[in-house]
Amino acid sequence: MMKRKLIPFTLFLAALSASTTSIAAS
Repeated sequence: MMKRKLIPFTLFLAALSASTTSIAAS
């Protein structure tokens, strides 16, 4: 049950950090 919630959260966190990095780089 915990893993099912953790996977989308991890993907969201990765996308958030990627967009933050691209904003900071530009």
